[in-house]
Amino acid sequence: MKKVFLSSMLALACAGSTQAQGLVDSFEVYFQLNKDLLLDQSKKTVDSMFQATDGRRLKLRVTGHTCKLGSETYNDGLSERRAKSAFAYVKSKGETDDKIELFFYGEANPKYEKLDPNRRVFVVLTLEDDDRDTLLKQNCLEVKVQKGSYKPQKNKNLQFEIRQFKSAADFKLNQLSMLDNTGRKLQFSTAMFYSAKFNGADLASAKTWSVKMPMVKPANSSATLYRGNKDASGKIVWTNTGRPCGPTQKDGACETYNFDFQDAGYCACAYPRPCQEDCNEDPFGGEESPNKTAADVRSSTETVAKFTNGVYSKDLSALSVEVKEDKKFAYDLDLCGYFMNDKVTEEVFPAYRNINQSKNTIIEAKDGANMAKGDPNKTVTLYLLKSSVTVQKPIILTGLTTAQGFIRWDTEKREPTDCLGAVNCEYYVFQNVPASGNYKIGEWKEAAAMDKKNTHRLKTRVLKNCKIIVGEKIKDLPAPYVYKAKNHTRKNKTRPKEFDIKEHTNAGDVVVLMTYEKGKKKLYYETRLSKLKFKKSKNMYIARKRDFKKIDDFKNIQLKECK
Repeated sequence: MKKVFLSSMLALACAGSTQAQGLVDSFEVYFQLNKDLLLDQSKKTVDSMFQATDGRRLKLRVTGHTCKLGSETYNDGLSERRAKSAFAYVKSKGETDDKIELFFYGEANPKYEKLDPNRRVFVVLTLEDDDRDTLLKQNCLEVKVQKGSYKPQKNKNLQFEIRQFKSAADFKLNQLSMLDNTGRKLQFSTAMFYSAKFNGADLASAKTWSVKMPMVKPANSSATLYRGNKDASGKIVWTNTGRPCGPTQKDGACETYNFDFQDAGYCACAYPRPCQEDCNEDPFGGEESPNKTAADVRSSTETVAKFTNGVYSKDLSALSVEVKEDKKFAYDLDLCGYFMNDKVTEEVFPAYRNINQSKNTIIEAKDGANMAKGDPNKTVTLYLLKSSVTVQKPIILTGLTTAQGFIRWDTEKREPTDCLGAVNCEYYVFQNVPASGNYKIGEWKEAAAMDKKNTHRLKTRVLKNCKIIVGEKIKDLPAPYVYKAKNHTRKNKTRPKEFDIKEHTNAGDVVVLMTYEKGKKKLYYETRLSKLKFKKSKNMYIARKRDFKKIDDFKNIQLKECK
């Protein structure tokens, strides 16, 4: 855009000068008494001004003047001749008629008290301004610098630099801290550097510059503008200006904060991290919270599960997937479950002595009325609400659902991932957990394996080669201690009617299930050790055949004592 304004008359001597930021310039040339010839010095003045304004002249206004000596009529004519003399020389320099305006005022409008300086021609040049607004652009980063920001220098003579910082590597390379001047860690949405130099020296702007600063992280309503300054160690630390980062704009692939700033150097849009658990060292990284409405996420009130692709044979959207909180451990085998499935504790739950359990989290997927099984070679990310976990340092054990329908718990513990970001304030996050659908949450405690000695015997009298499962409910253990009793050996001879029973505190807490099968004949007997006859002299419990019950199929055993 072209602008015109009038500037004041310059020096009295026959020399003009150019105003650095002006859009109009002027100069005067002087004449001898009663003369209209342009002096050589005046021609040099015109030559100098035309050289300084070459390519920028839009219009010229030439006005002739005289002193008060002589009549008014004579002076009118003299001022006209003087104006035409200057006009002719200006035309000789190649200026076209349509750019030149000619005026003469005679002795009117005297400018000086002395007579000599009023014998003059005053030339006003309307110029195209060569100091323009400057747009600096680096990908999506834009900085607009107004003309006149660095007077007396023009933007075209300055060396500008803009840089955006997009990663932790950028921060490290440029000695940028993640801390503010109070020592608090910040989360950044974006950060940049701007400078203007003249001959290598930094300049201070008299005006604000407009910024479109691209977001590395999505916009956050808490983000404010921070100014970066070097501390004693040379690192850039951040001071909150208290100003919001301004409105946001999306233009194609560019999403920016738009604001005005004045101080050169470092600036950023950032906000304090909400908690000490957010130890993520990436200034732009860090997960804020799980998106419960995402297509690959299912959740309960306490757990959020994010699935990788291919966990189920069908897409999640085609299944009914439910996350359940099993705080009563209904999905675990109880003592009766061990008996009916003919399993022992170390087989089903080998880590039972090493975990103080808090709850089970179960993910059930149904394809119509049928259960859909997850692929344990695929993974899920589990977010456990901290307020729902009753232990201080939770771990997860995964479990596979067997063909018989019970869960076989693994021994490998999985610990939460620290330093993911603000998500750690509210959630324990377990990444890359096998997608078995069964998860036991608790606190790990290293404990030696159960090594109970054989201290008693159980005799089945006339029944040989029974199968005997012994179960004991032990306080503070998350599962009953269940084992299969082996035949007793004495004098290097195996006794088919006698079985070793391990040490126990209270015989009333020990339940025994005995089964006998010969041909089509099937018998079983469930009892507590305390109900069996005990021969103290032989340290032996005795089971009588008459107490066994006939049954057609062991699947139909009716259990009472183990409940």
